[in-house]
Amino acid sequence: MMRKALIMPAIAALILLSGCLGETRYVCSDGKTIVDDANKCPSVRILCQDGVTIVDNKVDCPDYDYQTRICENIPMSFTESRDACFASLAVQKNDYKLCNRILSQDKQQCYVAIATATNDVSVCEKIGYGKGQCYYYLATRIYDPSLCDRITTAYERDNCYSSLIYQIQDESLCQKIKNPSTKSSCYSSLASYTYDIDYCDKATRQYDKDNCYNNIAQTLMNSTICTKISNPQIKNTCLQRVESTYSGPSYAGVASSYVE
Repeated sequence: MMRKALIMPAIAALILLSGCLGETRYVCSDGKTIVDDANKCPSVRILCQDGVTIVDNKVDCPDYDYQTRICENIPMSFTESRDACFASLAVQKNDYKLCNRILSQDKQQCYVAIATATNDVSVCEKIGYGKGQCYYYLATRIYDPSLCDRITTAYERDNCYSSLIYQIQDESLCQKIKNPSTKSSCYSSLASYTYDIDYCDKATRQYDKDNCYNNIAQTLMNSTICTKISNPQIKNTCLQRVESTYSGPSYAGVASSYVE
């Protein structure tokens, strides 16, 4: 009875339209548009399975392979498992678009993984908060200090420059660092990589200076460099190790490569 009660008004409306207008009229699937030819109804837009693409015909939706469907079939209530599935698939396919399906904060790590795997800085730009981490990892991967320049947080930017000093060995990187302690460590590291004690002199922390002189002195077997060390304990250890190493049979007659 209830079904008949719902159907009868619809039939009555159709008859009313036909009787009043003198011709058969059709109500389109949107429930609003009335036409005299069903083919004139506006097309209904379809949202594809990716949750992003909208098309007129379902056949125009992009194909989804079984791996994507596996992730999609994980219930939304299992957020951690679902996100892990999409993250793994995104890295496997190097497709940052799959990162968009991640609901948790792991989305950022997904972008970073794709950016470093593809060396594509444009992927970093798609991250809302936390672009700096993406720029950092990509900069240290492709040895590009200009990516460090894009980092807005001073602490992260300084660490980015400092991390590149081993590969690039350019004093300009240390000069860009704002934090005094990080800058001092940068010069000490640069000296150790280049065996140039002039960079040790530019370190502002005495601890960095002493360790810088100590490392180069033992590497070059030069006791004169040990005398530059301020800390008595480090200085004595430096002298003892250089002299004992230098006087050994395998280094007999070897001259120091450093001249004061």
